[in-house]
Amino acid sequence: CVNVVSPEWLEKTTTEIAARFHGNVRINIQYATPNHQLRDQQTRRIENIEAKDKELERKVEGFESFKEEQNRKFDDIEQNQVKIKAENKKLEDKVTGLGEEQVTKDEEITLLKSKNKELERKVE
Repeated sequence: CVNVVSPEWLEKTTTEIAARFHGNVRINIQYATPNHQLRDQQTRRIENIEAKDKELERKVEGFESFKEEQNRKFDDIEQNQVKIKAENKKLEDKVTGLGEEQVTKDEEITLLKSKNKELERKVE
């Protein structure tokens, strides 16, 4: 594979070809160097684009990894919220039960106080 064709070689070759056809061939070699320069320039641009593409792919992979990590954290938070809500419900039920127990105890104390008063009156 020939990467670069020198203008001298191209001129010599085209002169030989023209001689074989008795000068009935016209080949303009003035564009050989600019064509190679353009091709090299385009090759460099393609390489730059490919490098940029790889860089962007790495960034996308990084963002996808970050997204997965955030989703796992979000799922953990949701699971913790469910556990906390269940625990809060149990505590609320316990507080309600303790409140009812306190009412019952208060009623018992009131009843005992009134019995105590009755007994005190009987003792007097």
